[in-house]
Amino acid sequence: MERHHEAALDEPIMVGTAEASRLLGGISRATLFRWDRAGYIRLVRIGGRTLVPISEIRRIAAPGAGEAGR
Repeated sequence: MERHHEAALDEPIMVGTAEASRLLGGISRATLFRWDRAGYIRLVRIGGRTLVPISEIRRIAAPGAGEAGR
């Protein structure tokens, strides 16, 4: 169990928009921001950075999630 916990800590909680775009199949940053405005994905703004929670990427990339707004 200890080992599983350590692995989870090594995984990022959020990624930048460029990495999120790549992880979501190469969508454009414009699409990412359009999805945010439409409520399809939740972006987090911290200071001057826009980040995407890994949980949002997993949710969208899950089978059956569809491609709304794309």
